[in-house]
Amino acid sequence: MEINTKDVTEKKYVIKFVWPMVMMALFIVIGVTIGIYCMTFKDVRGPTYIFTFGAFIVGGLGLGPGAHRYFCHRSFKTNRAVKIFLIFCQQLSGIRTVSMWVRVHRTHHKFADTDKDPTSMKYGLLHAAIGWFLIEQTPECKRELERIYMDDITADSDLNFQLKYYPILYVLITIALPTIIPYYFWNETILIGFGLNMIRYGLNIYQQIVGNSFLHWNGRKPYDKTGTSIDNDFYNLITLGEGYHNFHHAFPFDYRANELFGIAHITSLSSLFINLLAFFGLIYDRKFAPRHMIARRVARTGDGSHILSSTYLKESKLWDYGDPDINPDDEKDMKNGKL
Repeated sequence: MEINTKDVTEKKYVIKFVWPMVMMALFIVIGVTIGIYCMTFKDVRGPTYIFTFGAFIVGGLGLGPGAHRYFCHRSFKTNRAVKIFLIFCQQLSGIRTVSMWVRVHRTHHKFADTDKDPTSMKYGLLHAAIGWFLIEQTPECKRELERIYMDDITADSDLNFQLKYYPILYVLITIALPTIIPYYFWNETILIGFGLNMIRYGLNIYQQIVGNSFLHWNGRKPYDKTGTSIDNDFYNLITLGEGYHNFHHAFPFDYRANELFGIAHITSLSSLFINLLAFFGLIYDRKFAPRHMIARRVARTGDGSHILSSTYLKESKLWDYGDPDINPDDEKDMKNGKL
C-alpha cells in the first residue's frame, strides 16, 4: 500500500507495519474473544461484572483527567500522590505510556489533519482509529514527533519510571492484577477473570479510538469549522467526558473539555472527578476558557450551531498552552482563567 503525501513531498510513503504492535493488537482481539465466550457460555459471577465496570472507569480516568488533561495539556495542578494515582490509572488502561501518549497527542494538536498529524484523518477513518498504531509514521510526522515540546515530561521521574519498566508494569497492572483480583476475593475462575479484563481493556482502547477517529469524522463544529474535530453527546458519555472534541481543539488547555452545560453536566465524568478532587484541595489552578474568550472564538470560526455564532477567519492551530504562536489576547485570558 502507498500513501501519497504530495502536499508535503513528491515522494510516496510506503506503509510498513510495526509487527510488535500488530501482535499486541492480535493478543487483544483474542483476549476480547475469550471474554465474549465467557460471558456467553460461562457462569460469570455478579461481582466480576461490577469489578470489570469499575476497572473500566478507573482506566478511563487515567486517560481523561490523567494522560490527557493533566500530563498533556497541564490544565490543572495537583500533588504527587494524585499524580502517581493517575499514572496507575493510565497504566491500567494499557494504552502505551503517558510519555508516548503525550508526545503523540501534542503533535496531533499542533498539526491536526495534516501529514504531520500521527492520527490524521487524511488517510481515512480506519487509519485515524487504529491504523496509525500499527504502521510506521510518515517521515514528516516522525520529525515533528521528535521536535514537539516534551521537556516537562522527560523531567518527571515518575513518568520515566513508567517508561523504563513499562513491559513489567503492563503485565502486572494492565493484565495480571485485574485478572487475579476476582479469583482471589470471590473465587472467580482465572479464565473468566482474564476474559472479562480483556473486554475491559478493549473498551478502554475503544475510548481512545473514538477520540482519534469518530470525533474527527462528522458532526457539529460550534467552535471551529475549519478542522475535522466535532462535538457529540453520545461519544461524550462513553469516553467519560472527552466527546466535545471541537471545543477541546479550540481550547485544549481547558480542564473541562467542554462548557459543562446541558447534558454535559451528567456525562462528563472526568470533569466531575477533577472538580471533586479540587473540592478536597487535591487539585488546584484549574485552567478554563473565560466566557468572552469562547464567544470570541465562536464568532470567528464556529459553524453556526452555537448560540453565539458568526463566521470569520481561521485561527492558527496550537499544540496547547505555552505554544509561541498563541494569540496574545488568548494567552492573557488563559493566565486569568484558573480556579
